[in-house]
Amino acid sequence: MKKRTVNRFCIMVLIVTMLAMSLAGCGGSNTEQSAAVEAAEGVLAALQEGDMDAITEYASEDILMNGDLSGLRGMAEFTEDMLGSLGVGRETISDEAVSSIDKLGEALMSGFVKSYTIDEAKENNGVWEVPCTVTFGYDVDSLDESEMSTKVSELVQKYSEENIDELVKVLQDEGEDALLQKIVSACMPSICQMISEFVAASGEKTASFIMKVENLDGKWMVTEAKAAE
Repeated sequence: MKKRTVNRFCIMVLIVTMLAMSLAGCGGSNTEQSAAVEAAEGVLAALQEGDMDAITEYASEDILMNGDLSGLRGMAEFTEDMLGSLGVGRETISDEAVSSIDKLGEALMSGFVKSYTIDEAKENNGVWEVPCTVTFGYDVDSLDESEMSTKVSELVQKYSEENIDELVKVLQDEGEDALLQKIVSACMPSICQMISEFVAASGEKTASFIMKVENLDGKWMVTEAKAAE
């Protein structure tokens, strides 16, 4: 009887030990899964808020600079990029022109992600894959850049024709740089309004993505975001 009791006790200890090990293993997986989902949601929430600084807390620098999310940095730097492409700086054009570009850039960022959902994350060789569905506030792919460019050209041409005498005087007295700065200052608010109308007319777009999340130096970060097949 004593021997049977001892055996029974040993079996109970073995079962409890195995259960504890099993639970410990599950706990680790659950912890990693939660961390992976938190990283993916952190990126999406930051996009919804238009907060690039917050995105860098959850996405690797590589993906922001060169990868699937690199275009987002471009939107965050919309003002500087737009001014740079025109060959002017903030300090050389009117406050109204700068303000109109800033507002457009902010609208593009804050309206980029309208809503999102996240499905169950799954682990694949140490990398967590987090499926998500995103509804974008506008459809970049449907924007007709050629038509937009034509509209901008028409707008600038109309302004130039209506103010030809004044513009010729600026050119003669102050040079080409001053002429460009005056045209940009005068036309930029209307250009930004036109772009806003194109964006609004593009409509919403819903797409599914797979975000890959990896442990980088002890921190779970989104390293890839691909359209789901």
